[in-house]
Amino acid sequence: KERWEPEVYPGHCIRCGLCVEACPEGVLSSGRVLELAGRDATAFWHSYHLEVDESLCMRCGNCCVACPINRQIDPRLAGTGTSTSDDVIMRVKGGRVQILHEEKCTGCKTCETQCPSGAMRVARMVEGVQFLDEVGS
Repeated sequence: KERWEPEVYPGHCIRCGLCVEACPEGVLSSGRVLELAGRDATAFWHSYHLEVDESLCMRCGNCCVACPINRQIDPRLAGTGTSTSDDVIMRVKGGRVQILHEEKCTGCKTCETQCPSGAMRVARMVEGVQFLDEVGS
């Protein structure tokens, strides 16, 4: 079987990892794509954005309980299914999922996969900045 690798053009790839997620064969890994970061004087930052589709959300709290970071912050979540802590990433309060600290999200997507209605979505946000050398080229 012929082996191929994607061709990465310096300055065009922003190392967002979407090709890794979209590959139907599952043969790409983010390590190969991301290892080129910095070779073309481009720096990248990423964060995660949590979106809840209120029209689909059942307010079951599965997303909050499944989140490993939430459970580290508030171990009572595993037993009670609810949290009163203001330090968690998300919680159900007042009949809706509140996103409190998405900056703590690691992007594992456990909340997304454990949502029975498909209301939760974890989006990776990538920002790339290309630095010019001292000559200005």
